[in-house]
Amino acid sequence: MPQRLRALAPYVVVLAIAAYFYYVASKFAFTPRGGRLGPDVWPRTILVLTMIVCVLRIAAGLRAPRGDAPADADGGLIADVAKDAGHASDAATEAPAERYPARLAIGIALTVAYVATLGVVGFAVGTFVYMLAMTVVGRYRRYGVATIVSLTGALVLMFVFMKVVYLSLPIGVAPFESVSLALMRLMGVR
Repeated sequence: MPQRLRALAPYVVVLAIAAYFYYVASKFAFTPRGGRLGPDVWPRTILVLTMIVCVLRIAAGLRAPRGDAPADADGGLIADVAKDAGHASDAATEAPAERYPARLAIGIALTVAYVATLGVVGFAVGTFVYMLAMTVVGRYRRYGVATIVSLTGALVLMFVFMKVVYLSLPIGVAPFESVSLALMRLMGVR
C-alpha cells in the first residue's frame, strides 16, 4: 500500500493546489460587464478540469487490485498509452533520438525575444513571426506551408483571446499598431 500511495501522491498534491487556486480565483474582484465573462471564468474552468483529471486518476489507482503495480510504477499514463498502441516494444529497439542543443538554445532565445518584443510589435505580428521562426528552427522546410500555418495560427489565437476570452492583447507601437488595429477591425474586435 505505501508504494500505491507514493504513486498517487503527485495527483493528491496537484488536486490540493488546484483546489486552493480555485478558491483564490473565486475571490477575484471585478465589475461584471453586460454579456461578458469575468476574469475568473477561464482560470476556474482550467482548474476544475485539472481537479477532475486528478480525481479520476486517484480513483483508478485506488481501484486497482492489490497485487497490481501502482498507477505510475511503469511510467504512468504515457507509458500506458504507448503500450496500448503497441509502440512500447518498438521504442526499446530503436536508437535514442538525436539531440540538437543548438536548436534548443535558439528556441529558448526566440521565446525570450518573443516575450520581450511583444509590447513593441504587438501580438499579431509577434506571434506570426514567432510561430514561423520556431517552425523553421524545427527544420520544417516547406516555407509556404509554414507561412500560411503561422499566419492562420496567429489570427486564430488573436480571435480566440480577444473575442472569446476577452483578453486585451498588446497592439504594439507604430507601424505595427496599424497592422494590429486593421486586423482587429477585420475580426470585429473593439
